[in-house]
Amino acid sequence: MRWTKDILEKAKSLKDQDLSYPKIAKKLNKEFNISVSASSVNHALLDYQRGKYHFTDEKKPKDRELKSKIRINEDDSEESTTLIKMTEEQAKSKEFVLKAHGFNPGEWSIVNVVNNLWQQHSIQDGTVDLYQSKIIVKPKTGLTLEEQLAFLTENVKPLQLPDTKQSLSTGNLVIPLADMHWGIMTFNDYLPILKRLIEIIQQGYNRIVIEQLGDYYHSDQINSSQTVKATQLNEVDMPKAIHDGEKFMFTLIETAYQYCNHLSVKYVGGNHSYDLEYMFEELLRLKYPQVDVDINNGYRDAYLLDQVGIIISHGDKALNKIPMLFASEFSDVWSKANYRESHNGHYHFSKDIDSNGVVNRQIPVFKKGDSYEYENGLTMSSKRMEAFEYYPDGPKAVYYI
Repeated sequence: MRWTKDILEKAKSLKDQDLSYPKIAKKLNKEFNISVSASSVNHALLDYQRGKYHFTDEKKPKDRELKSKIRINEDDSEESTTLIKMTEEQAKSKEFVLKAHGFNPGEWSIVNVVNNLWQQHSIQDGTVDLYQSKIIVKPKTGLTLEEQLAFLTENVKPLQLPDTKQSLSTGNLVIPLADMHWGIMTFNDYLPILKRLIEIIQQGYNRIVIEQLGDYYHSDQINSSQTVKATQLNEVDMPKAIHDGEKFMFTLIETAYQYCNHLSVKYVGGNHSYDLEYMFEELLRLKYPQVDVDINNGYRDAYLLDQVGIIISHGDKALNKIPMLFASEFSDVWSKANYRESHNGHYHFSKDIDSNGVVNRQIPVFKKGDSYEYENGLTMSSKRMEAFEYYPDGPKAVYYI
C-alpha cells in the first residue's frame, strides 16, 4: 500500500485524538478503501514524524507537467511514477526512493527503478534538481527469521544415535558440501552422490567432518526467492527444498556416526542463504546432541584434524588473504598443524593452489547449471563433488564423486 500525504495526515489527526493504532487502521481502511494493519500505521506515522516521507507540491511548467501515477498489476506488483526532490546519492538509495513514493521499505521491495533528472527553474529558488522517478515494487512475502526458525525446528526432538562404533582406523575423512543450492536441486538429483558418499563412509574412519561451506539452500527466504542481500532469484519451491536438504543431511549424519569414532559438522554461511543455513545448524544441534555441531555466525572457521589444520570459508570474501588470515585469526590451529589446507566454494569449479604454506582447495559443484553459470562461462566446469581422506599428519586421497 502506498502512503499518501492525505492518508498520513488523517492518521496523524486520529492519533492526536488518542485513538489506538487498531482503531486508526480500521478508520483508514474504511475511509480510503485500503488495507493496512495497526503495526503498519505505527511505523508509517513514526517515519512521517521523522520526516522520512517526501512529498512535493512543486510542478513543472504546464507543457511538461507530470502528475503522480500508480498502477496495480495482476501479480500484486505496483508501478508508481512521481517527481521527487533528492540528491544524486539519495537517488541511489532504494530505502529513500521507496519512502519518497510512500512505500514502507519493511513491507515492499523494489523490482525496478528508473530516475530521470529534471531541472525546475524558479525566480525564488533558482534551478532545483527534481527526479522523475518510476518504480515497480512487490510486497515482501517472506517469513521473518523467527517464523523461519519455527518452520525449521517444528516438532524437532533429539535423536539418540546408537553408541556402537565400527572403526579401528586412524584415518580421517572430510566431506565438504559447497553450493548445494537445494531448490534448484532435489533429493533425487543428489541421490547418486549420497550413495557414493555412504560407500566411502562405510570404509570406517577415526574422525569424519562434514563441512557446510555455504549456499546450502538457493534462497534465504521461504515464501519468496532471494539472496541475503535481497537479490531476486528464479522462483523455487523452498518448503520442498528445506525438506530435501534435511533428508540428505539426516541420512549423511546418521550413517557417518555409525562408521567413525567422532563426528563433527563445521559451518560457514554463504551469500545465498546465510540466515537459513544458520538456523539449519541450530536444527542439527537440537536433533543430534551426540554430534559436535559447530554453530557460528562468522565468515571463516578453522579446526584441527590431528596434525592437519583446515580453514573453511564460503569463498566470496577475502579469499586471496586466506593464508595470512589463517595464521592471524586462528593462530592456535596454525601453530599446532604440520600441514594446512583451505576449503571454499562459491565459484562452482575446482581449483587447487599451494600458496604461502596453505593448500587451497576450491570445491566444485554437482548442481544443474543456472543463470550464474551461464553468465560467468562456467558451463564447461566438471559437475562433481569431492571428499578428502587424511593420514593423521597429511593428505592421503581425494575422492571424485
